[in-house]
Amino acid sequence: PNFKDAYTQKLICLAQEKNVSHEIEVASGGSGTTAWAIQTMGIGIPVMLVSIPLRYMHTNVETVDICDVQAVADLLSLALAIPIAIGMGRKIRNAMQQQEKLGAPAPEEGRQPGALETPEEAKSC
Repeated sequence: PNFKDAYTQKLICLAQEKNVSHEIEVASGGSGTTAWAIQTMGIGIPVMLVSIPLRYMHTNVETVDICDVQAVADLLSLALAIPIAIGMGRKIRNAMQQQEKLGAPAPEEGRQPGALETPEEAKSC
């Protein structure tokens, strides 16, 4: 898929600036996600793809490293906290505010939205 390069580059820069562990994967074919379908829908919708490395996808032994999960949560929390691309942050924050109006629980004091519960493994990341 052809992702919105400007958005993707800003997300990469944010990860580097905030020292969030990340890797860039180049896929020669489809990503195995719905990103392409979303991007080509109607007149087109800009997309970025953030994924968590894993093994044995869609099996009962699917495996992830908790530090990778925390890094993705950290990056997405940072992206939601500031508008990293024109309008993107604002639209996401508006959606989150709408969720709050509907009674979704607010994050705990001092925690960023999306942060993991605090298992011992996450503390070592």
